Amino acid sequence: MYDLQNLNNNIIICPKNEQLKILKEINKINLLFDIKFMSIEAFYSSLTFEISNEMLFFVMKELKIEYDVAKTYLESLKDIYLFDEIENEKVQFLFKIKKLLLDNGFIKKNNILEYYNTKSFVILGYNFIENKYNGSQMSLLYRV
Repeated sequence: MYDLQNLNNNIIICPKNEQLKILKEINKINLLFDIKFMSIEAFYSSLTFEISNEMLFFVMKELKIEYDVAKTYLESLKDIYLFDEIENEKVQFLFKIKKLLLDNGFIKKNNILEYYNTKSFVILGYNFIENKYNGSQMSLLYRV
């Protein structure tokens, strides 16, 4: 049983099975609630960027590297995307790739954080949060 009033006007980060439980409870009382559901993967993805083929080919061409190396770089960049500065030579290289992608329009400035800062979040149904989801970008969330 959920305290539906506390979930109202929030973004609920939960797996699909928790979402269905909440919706069933809302349906029983027949009231309207302002709730947005997201999986933790969708939330994390909304904070970073999607890797496109065009982006991959651009990185391959600019850095003169193979496909699998470019893909590894971009996946690593997603993991640190929200950080501004990390003192590490390898990470600095990833930040240079980030700037290259931003400057060439492959990554758009993400204003989603400004929107998320106006919302409250509730995380339900996850027994643990993987390390990649437990960085500074998740500090704005609280867990129920």
